[in-house]
Formats: sequence, C-alpha cells, structure tokens
Amino acid sequence: EHYTVSGIKAYDQKKTVGDKPNPPPGEWSARNNRPEGYAGYRPGFVYVSADSLRCVEERVWRQAMMTKSVLHDLKGNPVWHRPVDSQMLFSRLSAQPVAVEE
Repeated sequence: EHYTVSGIKAYDQKKTVGDKPNPPPGEWSARNNRPEGYAGYRPGFVYVSADSLRCVEERVWRQAMMTKSVLHDLKGNPVWHRPVDSQMLFSRLSAQPVAVEE
C-alpha cells in the first residue's frame, strides 16, 4: 500500500484474486462465494478505496482552484487545504475520460 500526497491510501495490485471466492473480512465484505474470484483486480493496476474519496462538482472545484480558495464539502469540511498553481495543475489534467472496468 502507498499514500498519495493528500493522504489517500492506494493499493498496488500485485496478483489476481481469481483463486479467492471471498474477500478478507471487513466492514464492506460480502461472502458471495464467487468461483471466478471476488473481484476483477488486475496486477499492475492501482486501486483506491471509495471511502477515501470525496466527489466535488468539477465547476466548483475549478473555481476554487482558480481563486486559490479552500474548497468545502456539503457538510462544511475542507476538502482541499492547500492553494496550488492552477496552470500547473490544469496542464496535467487529461481531456480524455478514463475507462473503468467492472
């Protein structure tokens, strides 16, 4: 496991789980006894827990980045603490959508 600059835990998948019909015990674990494996994890991919992420409308996020203001979620908690150089940030954004396989 690794952590991003903002502290989100990222998992570097090293092998498949095709031989494991059920995930390890945990809060979101379900024992479905899938013979093909409990998930389609692929070696070489990096995965993050959805519990670690917050979604923000792109328009709102871009405005906060351009004005270098702190971005808050719907509960008023800060989502983005550090102002960044928006030109540097936007130059690294990809215009291409990312496909997610299920």
